[in-house]
Formats: sequence, C-alpha cells, structure tokens
Amino acid sequence: MSRLRLESAGLDLRKATVVVWFRVPSDAAEAVQARDPYPLSADNVFIMDHVIPILMVGDQQESTVYERFSGVLGTCSNGLNPPVDVTGGSYVNDSHHVPSHPTCIGVQCYPDRNPTLYVHLQAKAASLTCTNTSNSAGPGYTCLYAPGGLPLTGWDYERNDESYTDEVVHNCFLGNSGASITPPAGAPEVSLDHWHCLILSWDLRPENAAGVRPSAFQDGISSFSRLFCALDDVNKTKEDLPATWVGFDTGSFSDDNAVVSACSYKTASLPSADDIGATSSVMQWDKFPSSPLWLPGPLELDTADDRGSIVANQHIELGELRIYSNLALDPAGRDVRRLFVDDEGKPVKMSVAEEELRRKPDIVLHGSGSWKRGHNTGSMKIDFDPVGKIKAYTPNPSLHGPQGKPE
Repeated sequence: MSRLRLESAGLDLRKATVVVWFRVPSDAAEAVQARDPYPLSADNVFIMDHVIPILMVGDQQESTVYERFSGVLGTCSNGLNPPVDVTGGSYVNDSHHVPSHPTCIGVQCYPDRNPTLYVHLQAKAASLTCTNTSNSAGPGYTCLYAPGGLPLTGWDYERNDESYTDEVVHNCFLGNSGASITPPAGAPEVSLDHWHCLILSWDLRPENAAGVRPSAFQDGISSFSRLFCALDDVNKTKEDLPATWVGFDTGSFSDDNAVVSACSYKTASLPSADDIGATSSVMQWDKFPSSPLWLPGPLELDTADDRGSIVANQHIELGELRIYSNLALDPAGRDVRRLFVDDEGKPVKMSVAEEELRRKPDIVLHGSGSWKRGHNTGSMKIDFDPVGKIKAYTPNPSLHGPQGKPE
C-alpha cells in the first residue's frame, strides 16, 4: 500500500501545528473493522484500535507493564499496639514488556458509532517523576511491605516511598486514544467519503499533578499542556477537544484549551491520601519524536494483543499538508482559520498564511505532483521517500462543493 516516509525530520514538535485536508473512503473503514475485533481485548496498551492513520511520527518504543497483586501490602507496627495491615492498594509481583503506541493523528472507525478524530501524541523518553509520601498507619509506625514487590496504588508501574524517574511509560501520551487508560476526552465526528480540513495545534508543557480525590480534578493540576483544534472550519474547546480538558468534571476552568496527558489524569484521579500516602507526578516532554514521519503510516506495527503485527497503513486520500514546528496556532478566531480554509470551504493559497505568519511551514505537500514524488516545498527542503504507487484524485478538496467518489 502506498505511503511516504521522511527518515530524519529533526524538528522540535513539542509545540507544533498541523493543517491537513483528508478524505476517508468507506472501504478503509470496513477494512479496519475487519482487521480489529470489537471490543478489542488488549494487555493495557491499545495500539491503532480501529484506526485509519492520517500521519504517524516516531518508531515504536517498548514499555513495561507491571503486574499487580491486590490484597495486604504489608504490616505496620509501633512496637506497642498490634500490627496494622496495609490494604487498599496492590503491589508489583511481576512485569513484562509490550510495544507502545507511536504518535498518530487519524480517524477511528468503530462499527457501532460514527467515525471520530483520533489523536495520540506519544512522549519518547519522557521524564516522569512520581513522588509517594508515605503516611503509613500513623505517627511512629514502621511499615514492612509484603515480600515480592513494591507498593503500588492504581499505577501501572512500581513505586516506593522515594522519588524516581521512569524513562518510558506507555501512559505518557496526550490525546483521546485510550491507549493504556481511557481518560475523558472529546471525539469530533468525521464523515466518510467526504473532504475534511483539520487544524490541530499543541503546546506540550511540563505538567504537575497530585492526587486530590474526592476534590475536583482541576485542583490536582498545577500546570498543564494546551491543545487547539478546528475541524471543518468549526473551532473545538473544552470537552470537545480530542484530549482531556482540565475542567471536565466541573464544566469550568480558566483556560478552554488546558489539557493534560494520561499520566497527569491518572495522578490527579487518585485519592489525596491512602494507606501508602499522597501521590504527585511531574510530566516532562523531554523528547518528542519527529522522525520517521509517515504519511499516512508504516506498513506494519506490533500490538500488545492477539492481533500480533497489523497492517497500520490504510487507504486514505490526503490533499494539502502543512506542518509548522515551534508554532501553536489558536483557530478560535475566524481570521486564523481563513489562513487555511476560505468562506466557500476550499483551501487557501499558501502565500496568504506565509505573509501573515511571516514564515513558511517546515513541511508542505501540495498538488498531485508533489504528493506522487514526496516533494516537500516547505522550508526544510528535505523530500519524503515514496513507497508504492500514489494516485491523483478528483475533484479538488472542498468542504461544501462536489465530493466525487474516493478512488
């Protein structure tokens, strides 16, 4: 199946904007529905679950899944009173490795609902520091944890009474993919056999979270990332964003575009204190991959379920693509959206955005000739390598004009 690959982009995509026109044929939706069982039974990591990629970034990493035993974690005593069992959590008694999910923007096509926009921004070698301050069973108590493991309270990796850093964790992602957990997030609907214009922009910042339940979720978030999204000339904010908005459980927060990773969501969803103690985490997006960059995706990916290796690359039509590194655009204003889509729902000339933003995109694929050859006319001036035969399509992308028939 045809695709484009850029081996080494060398871009800093922790802050970025992607503008792309795309159309998903019905036969592609049928193909992923035939490929993937529903519901998918996976080992904590859901990879490309009924997803047709638009673009993918980065190689697959390997994550560790820690297997937990629930029950008595250990005993606490002060030498005077009878020992107190530590319960309410679990401890690690084994672990195994699984493939993780690369960064992906695509369309998810479950058989029992309308297709939706799919976003998964995956950290690579993210610095995640988790601090657990033990309150044990009370002042003066010494705790001995159960043999064979370290204490754990609702996490997928080991933790003790000290701070530590885990280099790669599969829930260090931002988006609505539910790749390892299912945080609350929006899922804008996408129509099959119809052209769409997506403006997706993000600013991945250090995130600080602390367990605060039963208080409001937002009380546990002291710093956050930001995500911006407009689909088909309609801006998305709050619960409609394809990521976890900080104000999801109260419906109110000072920033309509404040979002957090699955890691921060999991931390702030924990109790403010339990038998093991209070929990906090710091999510640093130290390295965010930019290479290789696939359009729409690699031929194969490994999964953590019975599917084994799957064909990740699927049939999709891509019209115009622009990628800006180190630039986060907020499409809430009509003037920003008019840089890319006009009042008639058609693509705008490249020169309009270049003049307003005073820069070219790093990556531009525009016109059938450039797509067929993988010719990047952006400021990077590094071309993609085409694989397979890439076909032209008719008519040109349009939100409201004739759609033609996907080929």
